[in-house]
Amino acid sequence: MEIIKKYYPFLIISFFITYKIYKNRKAKNMAKELIQQNAVLIDVRNPEEFAQSNVKNSINIPLANISTIFNQYPKNQKIAFFCASGLRSKMAISIMKNQGFTDVHNLISWKNINS
Repeated sequence: MEIIKKYYPFLIISFFITYKIYKNRKAKNMAKELIQQNAVLIDVRNPEEFAQSNVKNSINIPLANISTIFNQYPKNQKIAFFCASGLRSKMAISIMKNQGFTDVHNLISWKNINS
């Protein structure tokens, strides 16, 4: 029991790092599949971030403006969202699902697509 207490912080950090690597690897594989399936790629970062680096054939729609696409695509359109860390794209997914979109995906970071 003493060993567990001693190494508990290390174990938690190791788990977190391993999980983050797993999620990014999974997102990279999903990105390849979605691009092959001609999914709409939407970058929800702000325009300044998008101008610095972006994904080929992606559309920049900042999270604050996500409502502008509700009527542009059918509810079953395959749409992949991404940002810098995955937080804004996760929020975009939630908003889109609440609007009835059924085929939306979180690619987490634009780096998962460009790598």
